[in-house]
Amino acid sequence: YPPDLNPMPSALRPHCPAKRRLRLWLPLVSRTKPNFLSTEDMTRIQDVMCHAWAESTHESYGSGLLVFHVYCDSRSIPELDRAPASSVLISAFITFAAGSYSGKTIANYVFGVRAWHILHGLKWSLDDVQIDNLLKASENMTPNSSKRKKRRPYTVDFICSL
Repeated sequence: YPPDLNPMPSALRPHCPAKRRLRLWLPLVSRTKPNFLSTEDMTRIQDVMCHAWAESTHESYGSGLLVFHVYCDSRSIPELDRAPASSVLISAFITFAAGSYSGKTIANYVFGVRAWHILHGLKWSLDDVQIDNLLKASENMTPNSSKRKKRRPYTVDFICSL
């Protein structure tokens, strides 16, 4: 992990590459197995669902999960309150990150927490208007260090001059 992003040790969050966190990091409470399905059926549901996201998305979302759990650890937020996450918790997480990360990065982090909820069968019922407004605000607060200067487009003349 990066030096400033060390989560508290937890059996729910084994040390693993970012691309494996969606699957391997577990919420305290997860999808309930009905009596008529086997454990293999439940595993197959997750196996198939993991294919909903590209491998690069798994990595990006796994990074977001790390930042989310480090944030929760720093605020002593109990495991039970992390998932399913409330609108207030996700709002607080966004405001924590706003101004430190780019708005797009923060949005990806939130989408990663959402994907983690979906994969593990947890409700994701947030105040979409509030979350969307906070994500827009975080985009407006993107630090200059995260912005690139506008560049001239590549034209045929420019390419020929190379």
